[in-house]
Amino acid sequence: GIFGSKHDDDGEDSDFLPPHTEVPARYFAAPLPLSVSGGTAQFFALAYAGPEFGPAKERYGRSPTYWLGKDVARALDELPFYEDILSLSQNDNYSLLRNWTMGYAGILTAKASKSRTEPDKLEEEERSLLVLHNISDGLKVKRMLDIKIGDETAVSGWQGKGRVGTATNRFVDTVTNSSTEGYRVEGFDNPPESLNSQDHGERYCFNGFKCVKKRKRLGLQLLSAKEFLRYFVDMNDLESQTPPGTLAPCEYSEALLADAIRQLAQLCVDARQLVVDQMWIGSSLCLACDSGKMPARQATLAALANPPAVGTALAPSSLAKVCIFDWGRSELNTVEANAQRNHKEQNMRRKYWVKWQRGVLRCLFEAVHLYLSQFCRTCEKVILEVWDYDSLEVDPNDFLGFATLPLQATQGAVELTLEDDHGYECGSIEVEISEFPLQSPSRLQEAWLVHVNRVENVRKADLFSDSDPMVVASIGRNRQDPQRAWASTPVVYDDCNAEIEYSICFGVASTSAVQGVMGVLSRTFGCPVDSALFVLSEDDEVSAGMQEKFEDFLRAVPILESLAL
Repeated sequence: GIFGSKHDDDGEDSDFLPPHTEVPARYFAAPLPLSVSGGTAQFFALAYAGPEFGPAKERYGRSPTYWLGKDVARALDELPFYEDILSLSQNDNYSLLRNWTMGYAGILTAKASKSRTEPDKLEEEERSLLVLHNISDGLKVKRMLDIKIGDETAVSGWQGKGRVGTATNRFVDTVTNSSTEGYRVEGFDNPPESLNSQDHGERYCFNGFKCVKKRKRLGLQLLSAKEFLRYFVDMNDLESQTPPGTLAPCEYSEALLADAIRQLAQLCVDARQLVVDQMWIGSSLCLACDSGKMPARQATLAALANPPAVGTALAPSSLAKVCIFDWGRSELNTVEANAQRNHKEQNMRRKYWVKWQRGVLRCLFEAVHLYLSQFCRTCEKVILEVWDYDSLEVDPNDFLGFATLPLQATQGAVELTLEDDHGYECGSIEVEISEFPLQSPSRLQEAWLVHVNRVENVRKADLFSDSDPMVVASIGRNRQDPQRAWASTPVVYDDCNAEIEYSICFGVASTSAVQGVMGVLSRTFGCPVDSALFVLSEDDEVSAGMQEKFEDFLRAVPILESLAL
């Protein structure tokens, strides 16, 4: 059939493929292998090659990059979950799955090309591929966060997980951000140069690629949401790629974060409205965007002013691409199935479903906090902190000095003396500040460009080499201000007199833009949501203060109140 049908393989694949929906191979060209940054499953580009018109075109030919193939041999444990999603796709009780999972068409069985450079040379054996909606569809450069949800990402005896594997996972949970905020970053595709430059761990690795990869992964797993979300919306690398009619980097950052907040809020409400508790151990939240080009101004502003109705995830008009994925250790629980379980089994699912919801809600909470600190504030001072970046996670970055100056145009480069925490001089920094001209209309009321030229004569903080300076620029009242807007330059290695030459753009959102973000939260949650719930005072200790604020937020929203501790 055109739309695929349930299929029991009685060929050689029947040894490992359960009943599944079949995608007709005649509608696609030979799958082309893709390189991937993580995971073990092989991915393939799928190009529609069916009729130009008709039902097949509507189903499989939506865009040249709409579908992606994932080798089911390494994703067999996900197949039943995707098939269950198909069977519940029209059931409004499971709108969370319909609205926020990657589209799934079925299994495509075909011979794949051996390489992208020689697509006509095919492999001898057929592959069975999960046909999934491609997160990269329509994006020039896909920037993507893989955020593993839950403070426990493995349960002994669950979905074949043994005691040793569970102990290993639980150790990782304990030492990473999972135990702090209820999630951790497992992957970050195409990060900004400010983060990408921190990947210099090969200096400390003696067994090659695997050590570098593990060190990089641990660095991501330790990031707090304030950090990884700030890097996610950091578009300063595109400062020189802003043609007329597009958003500026700071405008794109604000619009992207606002759109992510809108979608995360609706995802959280859909999770609260799911009719039965779930156990989605090890599943992930995807946040993706295009980091290869600036979006068109008029179309973007119009889409933000009139966002699309909730529907299929990864809508083309959405700046932020938000979905849930990675179902290898997840179970799709239904009302009927849950009724057959004993109280112990039901209580276990209830326990882990609360953990999952709290994790996603904490991510939303941190996104709103970042938005208000990054784009909603009184601009007073520019604070420039110079740090010696240390690649080893056990060795924290060394503070090299700071300088402050008023937030106003410097009329050219100025050299400032760096001071340490005791007021002693410890080098210098050259910087230029200018007001950034905004096109009209804009969601920002003002923007400033901070260009860091260089640092000179900073102290040597490393034992065997010169310091590796990076500059963290922030705007706020002082260094103790927990609501400072901030961004960092890339790291320059082994140079106490480093040429930085990097621009950072800071924007202040208009009153209407801020009211729009808070209004979306209020409408989505069905009650007034006050921005004060997300703002820290100078007297708050950041980590404990954020945890307390998060619980206050949950208690303030009736639909979330039962999730508060």
